[in-house]
Amino acid sequence: MSIYYPAGCDALPVHTCNDCGVPLNGEMGRIRSIAIIQKDYALDPTSLTDWTNGITSGNIIIIPETTGSFDGGKAKKGPGYGDTVETYLGSDFGLKYTDPDYFSNVAFYNTLRGAANYKIAFRTQNYTHIVGVPCSFEVSAPVKEGLDTTVVWEVDVKWIDNQSPIPYPTVDGVFTCFVQS
Repeated sequence: MSIYYPAGCDALPVHTCNDCGVPLNGEMGRIRSIAIIQKDYALDPTSLTDWTNGITSGNIIIIPETTGSFDGGKAKKGPGYGDTVETYLGSDFGLKYTDPDYFSNVAFYNTLRGAANYKIAFRTQNYTHIVGVPCSFEVSAPVKEGLDTTVVWEVDVKWIDNQSPIPYPTVDGVFTCFVQS
């Protein structure tokens, strides 16, 4: 699907800045937690009830302690028209995380490998970032040489979208260990 944006058609929202040189809403990095969300589950990311209902129904899987990074996206470009050099077609996004809970999650990650029916959310210091489209999941658990290494799940998540993930203030009590029956 290509998206063509003629010049001058979109009004930009107001940009916020700070003349004092201190970043507004400074956010610290690291992907600290992951939520894997069934693609059709309607979630209000600000509602503890929606999170809890999704978790208890199996529509949301919480991975409470991870480490990882998000690449921010790389623009895909198409041909330009008229005086426009090129058009924006969307962005390729990538997120990588590791999960230290190796042995007990073999069945989970073997099923997630190659799945295409799930979206992802990731938690940084204060925000939960929700991806709006289904993602692909590449999963591995390499055994590295060395007696001081650990075997962890390494997950590479990819998606294409024309929007960056939307950050919402993290709802207290969501990113904890939930045991599903």
